[in-house]
Amino acid sequence: QAGIEVTVIVNSSSLDKNYSLHKMLFNSGVKLLSFNSDYSLNNTIIITDEKNILIGSFPLSLEKYFHNDFCVRVSDRESADSCISRFRAFESKSEAYSLVADTLEFDDIAGKMKDYANKEVFINGYVSDVSKSGKSNTYFLKMKKGKNVLTIVFFDSFVKALEKKSVSPMYFKNKDILINGLLINHEKYGFEIIPSDVSQIKIYID
Repeated sequence: QAGIEVTVIVNSSSLDKNYSLHKMLFNSGVKLLSFNSDYSLNNTIIITDEKNILIGSFPLSLEKYFHNDFCVRVSDRESADSCISRFRAFESKSEAYSLVADTLEFDDIAGKMKDYANKEVFINGYVSDVSKSGKSNTYFLKMKKGKNVLTIVFFDSFVKALEKKSVSPMYFKNKDILINGLLINHEKYGFEIIPSDVSQIKIYID
């Protein structure tokens, strides 16, 4: 409606964990921002008509929608200003989601991955190493060029989806692959892509 602005701030990893829904929001004209942090940031929606503010924490998942949501309607100016100030603090550190349509070669962008951070990308590259977490069923695939490293993270749900197709994460070692996903520049773990659907990764067969 006229006068209503909707902005969604999400933890950047949520964009890949809920791979299809964020595109529905983006294609519907919703301003989508991603925030990289270890801080447990819920997906926050703020709607304002300059008089009333509606703030909600909603999971970007159709299956979990309305499961643990909260929503607060604020009408007094002091409380509204306090809420909007906290939201703007996150917003100032966030970056707009965008899509890079062209396929990128890892060797070509290895030294300038910052230019593609918080963008959805398609990257061709060679997986030189695959390792498993000692604490969980999580695998880490590495593309490397010099000191530049891109880590592709397979969480347990993704590993199980691969296993249903009789594919082990270790199979990707020493293979050329095409990976599609949001390129995250994590403040602790560096550059990562976290796929959630097996269609996001393809392997080149010799």
